[in-house]
Amino acid sequence: MKTRIKLQKFLEKVAAPYHVYFQPPDSLYIDYPCVIYHLSNVKNLYANNNIYKQDKFYELIIVDSNPDSILFEKFCKLPMCKFKNFYVSESLNHFVFDIFVNEIGDYYE
Repeated sequence: MKTRIKLQKFLEKVAAPYHVYFQPPDSLYIDYPCVIYHLSNVKNLYANNNIYKQDKFYELIIVDSNPDSILFEKFCKLPMCKFKNFYVSESLNHFVFDIFVNEIGDYYE
């Protein structure tokens, strides 16, 4: 939980002045352009039958009407962030990234 809060604050800084949403419900009105993200994977490393280290992966989606999104350029330059896919839906451009966050999350402070 603590790591996700750090990531949220970091994403808000990078995406400013645009909104950042974590798993928004369908009923929520979303302002575009924005960043929407959710947990996509967790990898555990074990030692002595206990979890030694836990790495979390989040999927980020930049949603923007502009195909030359400023947010896309910013996220392409982030460490531990990898561009994955692009698609258009309902006349909005969706840029999909994977971002790796370890339990310490030092970079995102």
